[in-house]
Amino acid sequence: MEFEQVEYHMRFCLGIKNDNETAITIAPSEPILAEGAAFIVRKLNIDQARLLENVLSGPSLDKGDRGEMVSLLLFILARDSIVKDGRNMKLTSFLSALLQSGGPSTTVNDDQEGRYTSAVHLSNVLEGRPMFLRDSDKDVSLQDCFKHSEVHFNHFIRVEHASAMNRNTLYGLIARGAAILCRENQPGVDVVIPFVFDARKPVGPDNVSVILCQVRNAFHCTTKVVGYLFEPNMDPFRLGVFNPPEKQAPIPFIRMVMALGSPDPGISILTPPPRRNPLRHSKPADKYTA
Repeated sequence: MEFEQVEYHMRFCLGIKNDNETAITIAPSEPILAEGAAFIVRKLNIDQARLLENVLSGPSLDKGDRGEMVSLLLFILARDSIVKDGRNMKLTSFLSALLQSGGPSTTVNDDQEGRYTSAVHLSNVLEGRPMFLRDSDKDVSLQDCFKHSEVHFNHFIRVEHASAMNRNTLYGLIARGAAILCRENQPGVDVVIPFVFDARKPVGPDNVSVILCQVRNAFHCTTKVVGYLFEPNMDPFRLGVFNPPEKQAPIPFIRMVMALGSPDPGISILTPPPRRNPLRHSKPADKYTA
């Protein structure tokens, strides 16, 4: 199948190993093809989850050790539920579509009494406050912070080198309507979705932020938040997504962990620490708002 896709220009051949039997290929960015596929899926009302299950039942496709393919499907389904004509979408609308599931929701301090309906929990997410603040930042809700943010993607591409995950590259990917599936064993993050932070301003590297997503597929990863998964593992400066603050002004971004192996469904919110006036000083607070 791999060689057939190369023959019909559906994959690129990067090289052939010394045994002359194993080829290294990648899937190129195909925004027009992806938009055409989205149109057909919408017109024929195709069940994308069932379709993915059928495709992955074959022996020749990698399903992803941590459920990465399932996470990509969830992002695509949220995108397709909003976008009908290939245009951009509000970031808050995308998050609402992604998180409006039918299962029970929980807070970080979960107990049997602390259950919320999906709609109430979605409101809690949108009203969530940042975990870290710089002294110059305002302590505003997620929906207010990102009220002018827009996101545009219709497909994912795999990035094999972490050095490519910077704001200059992400700016180009936004133009192609592409998001990132990170290389295998990439520390801290599996999916990166770039977006325009303030759509009222010109689009450029300084106006690009990201959703960083880590995917877990183990039963011990539940709705209980594990702090080290977020900090320092999902620090955009350590990952190279953002340049050092002295070279490029940092802007707010979003982090999430998908625990697909959790025995119980739910969504947990990471509660920020108490604020002090002036704002508390900490190492992360000097760098970014998250």
